[in-house]
Amino acid sequence: MSRKSDRQRQLFVAHYLKHLNAKQAAIEAGYAPKSAEVTGCRLLSDAKVSAAITKASEKRLASLEVTADRVIEEIAKLSFANMADYIKVQADGTAYIHLSAMTRDQAAALSEVETTEYIEGRGENAADVRKVKIKLADKGMNLERLCKYALKLGTRLEVTGKDGAPLQPHTLVVNFVKLQQADDRITG
Repeated sequence: MSRKSDRQRQLFVAHYLKHLNAKQAAIEAGYAPKSAEVTGCRLLSDAKVSAAITKASEKRLASLEVTADRVIEEIAKLSFANMADYIKVQADGTAYIHLSAMTRDQAAALSEVETTEYIEGRGENAADVRKVKIKLADKGMNLERLCKYALKLGTRLEVTGKDGAPLQPHTLVVNFVKLQQADDRITG
């Protein structure tokens, strides 16, 4: 293999890591634009190129201190956020958003905060109104991510009816049971 070819592959890796687009990376590395899509796909399947991408990605993640544990912790924050952590319920049952005591973990679960100020009424009856709207991260999607991760870690999914009874067509209870892999290795 020529030095030019090796240099082009290195450039491909560098450009691919920028935007994760194989076609664009191939063009930026100097490959023919007409065949860049095929070339990019071929380069991604090349063992040396793939290894270089993996190594560079791992190095980048390590420098950012991105670990599986940190990612799972963040997904858990999003999954278990509760609207009750952000509101205060008054004696008459109405609620208002109360963010002054919010923790960093609670703030992580907010995907949107919108404040609108306006005057309601006229003349002596005019009142300044501040309306605050908050939106939490997608709980369902993040719980699904946690479930997938738990299943990959050797957690078994049991589907039964109420209190372990046979499953009824209209009822579904999902229980996650952690496999005792460590115990099995010790006693087995």
